[in-house]
Amino acid sequence: MDTTRTVEKVTDWESCSSRPVGRPRLRWLDQLEEDLKKMIVRNWREKCKDRRLWKQIVNRPKPTAGCSANGRRRRRRRRRRRRRRRRRRRRRRRRRRRRRRRIKYRNNLKKYAIKVKLKFTTRIQVF
Repeated sequence: MDTTRTVEKVTDWESCSSRPVGRPRLRWLDQLEEDLKKMIVRNWREKCKDRRLWKQIVNRPKPTAGCSANGRRRRRRRRRRRRRRRRRRRRRRRRRRRRRRRIKYRNNLKKYAIKVKLKFTTRIQVF
């Protein structure tokens, strides 16, 4: 074969960069279409333009466990729970710190009061 032919150039060609192995990643739109097929929604591009109708479709209960929208809802719930837990922990920590500060403050007052009493008692004894 002659080296100027395109077939030979293509077969001997080496790429500069490598492509990832395996099937291409799914795009968001691909997953959306797959979910809508599972939910048996036809002509979704037209339906999504009508807001009320689209909201009804989206908020409809999902028919299968394989539908990725169910997973999204679950993840959202988990995130909310985690946030609530974090908030509760922060509140508890704040309360504990405040209690500790109050206790320290009271102890300091007691110590100060004891010192003052001692001073007065020593003065009284001296007189």
